[in-house]
Amino acid sequence: MLQLWELLIALEQPRNERALTCNQCFAIVDLLSLAIELDLEREQLFDLVQRRLARCPGCREKLLSKLEKLEQLAS
Repeated sequence: MLQLWELLIALEQPRNERALTCNQCFAIVDLLSLAIELDLEREQLFDLVQRRLARCPGCREKLLSKLEKLEQLAS
């Protein structure tokens, strides 16, 4: 299981040294969802996720699948 401290350490690394695993990426996506609900600052988390999605086709596919499921629930 991903630990919050691992995510916090990743956020503190210089931008060019940050690299997330797929699990870390989706843990951050979950945090982004919560941040949106609570109207929290989310720019750093969003930036990390965007860069991971740009590098990992598996993450993009999984995210699209989650978004499709959310859209189905909303309709």
